Amino acid sequence: MSDASDWTDPSYASEPRGRRGLLLPALLVVMVALGMGALGYLGYRLATKVDHAAGSLIVHTVHEKPSPDGAWTLVIDTLDKGAAGGMTKVYLRPLSANSDGHEALLYDGEWLPDSAVRWRDAHTVSVNGRLFTIRGSGLAVPQGSQ
Repeated sequence: MSDASDWTDPSYASEPRGRRGLLLPALLVVMVALGMGALGYLGYRLATKVDHAAGSLIVHTVHEKPSPDGAWTLVIDTLDKGAAGGMTKVYLRPLSANSDGHEALLYDGEWLPDSAVRWRDAHTVSVNGRLFTIRGSGLAVPQGSQ
């Protein structure tokens, strides 16, 4: 056999490597797989922590404002996401259990402060500057579309 420093010898290149030659690549594959698994786990944990922290910043509130005559109430359902905005739904609901009136949705849109929803009188509601008139059955009709 020739000297080991002679890389041009064809017999040196054709010698079988055996199991010992496969051990290092196999260990490398296992180490990379374990490392990727650990990174995936850490990423999952970080994502759940961030989601939990962001979820604690969202505030859901429901306020009621009864009408001056006590027959109706405005239900203001707000989801406040801070700087990300939010949403508000405003419902008109009869206060009396014996009333034939049904709940009516007056507003469903972007976040509004509670001060943007108010009673003008016993039969008129202002939602973000838009006026609604309450008829006998509880139907809220926007003013100007009579």
